[in-house]
Amino acid sequence: MVFVVKSGNECNVISLIGQRYYRISFPWERFLDLYIANDKNQRSEMNGRELSSKIKAADELLSNYIKPLLDQLISSNCSEMMIVPDKWSEMLPFISAVVGDERFRHLLRRGGFYIKYCPILYRGRQGSSAGSFLGIWNSNDELPFSDEEISMVSKLCPSESSVTLDIGKVSGIQDYLTKCSTIHFAIDGFAVSQYSDPVFAEMGSSENCLDGLSPLFIQSVFYKHPYSLAFLNVCHSAAVISKNAVRNYATNEIISYPSLLLMNRQSQVIGSMWSTLDSAAFVFSKFFYSQLAVKKSVPAAYSAALVEMFDADSDQVAGIFLSIKDHAIRDKQVDRVGCMTLKAG
Repeated sequence: MVFVVKSGNECNVISLIGQRYYRISFPWERFLDLYIANDKNQRSEMNGRELSSKIKAADELLSNYIKPLLDQLISSNCSEMMIVPDKWSEMLPFISAVVGDERFRHLLRRGGFYIKYCPILYRGRQGSSAGSFLGIWNSNDELPFSDEEISMVSKLCPSESSVTLDIGKVSGIQDYLTKCSTIHFAIDGFAVSQYSDPVFAEMGSSENCLDGLSPLFIQSVFYKHPYSLAFLNVCHSAAVISKNAVRNYATNEIISYPSLLLMNRQSQVIGSMWSTLDSAAFVFSKFFYSQLAVKKSVPAAYSAALVEMFDADSDQVAGIFLSIKDHAIRDKQVDRVGCMTLKAG
């Protein structure tokens, strides 16, 4: 267990390894550039390339700060790292810092180590992984191949049956959740943190879809259903808010789409803290569900997919894009991979 808590101007990383606690402290203000950049990106005032450079800088900085913790995890032969952030530290790139360490990539490749985040604590209950796959996309979004992503994932996901729902044309998501075990969202996203109150937030804009997927809607509907996995391949879907229109919350209570989707107490949720490239989201979906079909465990599949994403070469990525049926989109993505390879060379 790794608890990350901001206290004053310090960020404290408190880890429980075996029967002992360890603490690392570093100045929180060193990461202000990342928070400012992410806020600008959420408000469309900074592009993804600029944000990526800030994330990379924060990743390198965090990797240096937490190296003693990573060394301790290796020497103690831990098999799992569960990160429990507070409302200030949830944006720090712990996962990329861990995956960037070759020692952990080796463990992740052979299934000897798993990474998890715990945004909120609920008492869990045993659920069933059997059921149908529900893929949610929006034909009114400007995403180039979200429908292709849903089609690909539905074939890879180990489920009894699959349903594809275009929320740009069809309402009534709750009608499809009854026997659903896996939900995959491939829609345009809006950060909940950019709203003055979570009551006003929407993961997908109600202006171009019939179910706006507001926190209130998710909280009141989804907890009743037995899904075991919700994959939010949606920009900023893991962003958090810790205030309402009246005041900031006094505790570390946070509201986010993952925390609300965990309320059925038998699910696991994958989301994105940042804006995501459509192409990267497509590739990661391929890696994750391919691993899930083999490993049958979300933590194992997620951890292995992280390493695959890190290790992927241009030929492998281009091969994934060749599955896209739309010739124009497919050729564009394959050509883009080729251009990236030439620039890197």
